[in-house]
Amino acid sequence: MSSQHPNESGITPHGETTFEYVVRRLNLSLEEYAGSRELKEWVRKNKDHKYVPLYLLELWGLEVNVDMATGGDLRRVRQLRRRDRAKAT
Repeated sequence: MSSQHPNESGITPHGETTFEYVVRRLNLSLEEYAGSRELKEWVRKNKDHKYVPLYLLELWGLEVNVDMATGGDLRRVRQLRRRDRAKAT
């Protein structure tokens, strides 16, 4: 595994979330997120323990299983969600 690969905490060595790492690896623009089958599959598999923008969960009709979700850094997840909301406005 290379040092560029995200760790279990969900934050890469470059300070991006694992979601951002996956988007970059898939070379997706923001406009392409919703139509990407690869991203949707990654989100489906990782939504319970990795950060995913709330609008994608809602768009795809996915819910986070709170019982499975790791305690991780809940403050970081909330901070990222606030950032996403601010970008959307």
